[in-house]
Amino acid sequence: MSKRKITEYRKKYLRFKVSEKRRALKNKAIEYKGGKCISCGYNKCPGALTFHHTNPAEKEFGIASDGIYRKFEKIKEELDKCILLCMNCHAELHHKEYLEERDKKLKDLAKEKKVFEQSQKVECLSCKKEMVRYSSTLKNKNKIFCSTDCKKKNDKNRWITDIDILQIKDTLSAKEIAEKYNVSLSAVYARLSKLK
Repeated sequence: MSKRKITEYRKKYLRFKVSEKRRALKNKAIEYKGGKCISCGYNKCPGALTFHHTNPAEKEFGIASDGIYRKFEKIKEELDKCILLCMNCHAELHHKEYLEERDKKLKDLAKEKKVFEQSQKVECLSCKKEMVRYSSTLKNKNKIFCSTDCKKKNDKNRWITDIDILQIKDTLSAKEIAEKYNVSLSAVYARLSKLK
């Protein structure tokens, strides 16, 4: 037996019939839930009414999701977990939930926020200017500078002269020079390559 060929017309007709059945089911579901928005009483257009799950954890499926046709008995079980709202009230409800969640996150962040404890007064290592250091502002507590200019000056001052580096390069390895003058190994290599 050969399969019946489904024409384009037939496909469109079947889609239309499924759509009509789903609309009829939605109208029946709206009637079952009271026929109007429980918040504002809106009842003009069934397309503007939605079902809101009061407890999202209990949700098994969305009433009108996935394009799946379900029997009304199955839908009724899910409707008992929902309230009927118009689109506007539904959006307002979700916005209220969002604001509550946002406030909760802000409170959690405030609890986690590190408290800046004021520590002793310290001097800039470069210009000796006195400043207040906060415990959580500096990663490396040994390098304390009042500005990036002072830090740059200090970086330049800790290097030895070109003549001295040429003399010690024969007695010390690049790694030992880096450790002695507290600079990176790549900085030592760069300096030595410039001097060649």
